[in-house]
Amino acid sequence: MSLPTASSAIFQSVLDAALDSYFKQTGVDITKHPSAEKLQNCHSPEDVIQLLSEGETAFKDYRDKYRDLIDHLCPVVRIVYAVSGILGDAFQPTKAIFVGINVLLSVRISHLCPSYL
Repeated sequence: MSLPTASSAIFQSVLDAALDSYFKQTGVDITKHPSAEKLQNCHSPEDVIQLLSEGETAFKDYRDKYRDLIDHLCPVVRIVYAVSGILGDAFQPTKAIFVGINVLLSVRISHLCPSYL
């Protein structure tokens, strides 16, 4: 009977160390997050899956709420992306700045507007 208690204590100490490290790095105490209480009330794998599913649905709803805005911004971002590439080649002293802008926009375009690439 001491094995489950010992392994639980080890797991708890590892978890506490991870939470402490996360807090030190981010300044965020995730044990105070609203989802932490919901997670503590999960008593089965199905409860955890249900909680994750609710989070997924909420994220999709949030993302879809701004879909029209994103769809309107995608052509603008493509133009700025193309111009930043051209200007980076034309103005050598500022090339590094435009290359940086180009890289940032290419990442954003690939995530927000995959159909535009």
